[in-house]
Amino acid sequence: MKKLHYFVGQKKSPFHLSVGAIVMNGKTEIYCHHLLNVRGKMDAYLLMRETVEPNETLENALRRGLGQEFGMKAKIVGYLGSVTNSFKNWQGANIQKTTLYFLCKPIGMPKIVKHMESHYGERSVREWENASFLIRQMKRQARVLKRSDFDESEIVARAVKK
Repeated sequence: MKKLHYFVGQKKSPFHLSVGAIVMNGKTEIYCHHLLNVRGKMDAYLLMRETVEPNETLENALRRGLGQEFGMKAKIVGYLGSVTNSFKNWQGANIQKTTLYFLCKPIGMPKIVKHMESHYGERSVREWENASFLIRQMKRQARVLKRSDFDESEIVARAVKK
């Protein structure tokens, strides 16, 4: 029998916990996923988010996610708060996802990552984007794509104020 991973939203346990990172350089640029042509409608931008594993600290989950998704290391500067969204997963279950976000400063430069397939099936690149652009774009993409978890603008705005 398959063991239930209690941090991943599933029908039996519809709650998901992840950590997210705002990796900001000295120019208020943020390193992010740039998803190409999502659902054939538009490009979208997302912050790094990683599911927490059982018995893993939040800091270790963040380090693991930064390495796997962005090919980088970063120093945690502060906690920015959380965002909770609800959506239907690929099994049709209603999932409540909470992401705890941390402001991070990059250590060195990220490894160059060519086009990759994202969690959403689209091809994506990793790139630095201006925070003001991301705030506007994230609000718009959530509206167009009808996915509230695609709007991380509130967290980006908190990071800029810090």
